[in-house]
Amino acid sequence: ASKKGNPAMMFATLNQIKDPKDGKMRDRDKPETEEIAFKHKSLMQSGHLDATPYVIDPNKILWTVQDGSKGFEVKNFLMRQPEVVEFDWDQQKAHKDTWVDPDAEL
Repeated sequence: ASKKGNPAMMFATLNQIKDPKDGKMRDRDKPETEEIAFKHKSLMQSGHLDATPYVIDPNKILWTVQDGSKGFEVKNFLMRQPEVVEFDWDQQKAHKDTWVDPDAEL
């Protein structure tokens, strides 16, 4: 099944951060998650990759692309970001600890 030309939705889950007040690990709140989404979108745009983020939960971002064939680029970009721990696309989950970067030097 070709994804080219068809819109696609993907989900990125972010890592937890240390709370500056009590030092405990916690999920980002919505504004903190939006900040990361904006940063990732800006970085993607500089690489001519057009994806739109929607913060759906603290630490969870829905990404949409108009051309589903770009989903692979979105996945690879996001999985390289230090904040992203999981990427979910078409019921296929990629976890940071088991993901292999296709562009990594062997």
